[in-house]
Amino acid sequence: MSINNEKLNNFISSITDTAKKQAKELNTETDGLINKELAAFKSEEKNKYDNYLKTEKQNISAEITKSTAMLKLEKKRLLFEKRNAVTDNVFENVKDNLDLFRKSEDYLNVLKSVINRVKECFPENRIEIVLSPNDKGPGYGLEKAFNCVVEYDDKIWGGILIRLTGTNITVDYTFNSLINDEKEKFLTTEELRISL
Repeated sequence: MSINNEKLNNFISSITDTAKKQAKELNTETDGLINKELAAFKSEEKNKYDNYLKTEKQNISAEITKSTAMLKLEKKRLLFEKRNAVTDNVFENVKDNLDLFRKSEDYLNVLKSVINRVKECFPENRIEIVLSPNDKGPGYGLEKAFNCVVEYDDKIWGGILIRLTGTNITVDYTFNSLINDEKEKFLTTEELRISL
């Protein structure tokens, strides 16, 4: 029986050794699979995190660009409003000075000079003069001096509008047009030059 026992012990020992060897191989293989899966999981999570960071960076960059553009537009709007306010103020002062000029003898001389220039260019045409109602004063006597019709228009603030009868020609030398032309130039160059 001892031989049978010994054989049985050898058989059990052989099976135990084989089982231990297979368990060790299985543990090694399992550890390899776990490490491989863990590495894949880490890589996947790192990619997700990198993509998240990239997307957030793009979102922040887009938000900064949008905010910058909005601030630039607001700055331009404020500058435009300020420039218009300054322009209005400057041209109100111009209007005040032109009102003073209208009351001077020089104003009448400017009107006569404009009429003379038009009559020199178009001697064969009769003219109609349109003035501001504020220019009705008897000192002007333009109707008699130039043998023409004088009309008055509330829309004209000062200066003179001359129509050549029988043509579509109108010479606009009104303060309204002079100031509007200069206002446009002033808004682009910020220089003021009104020549009468």
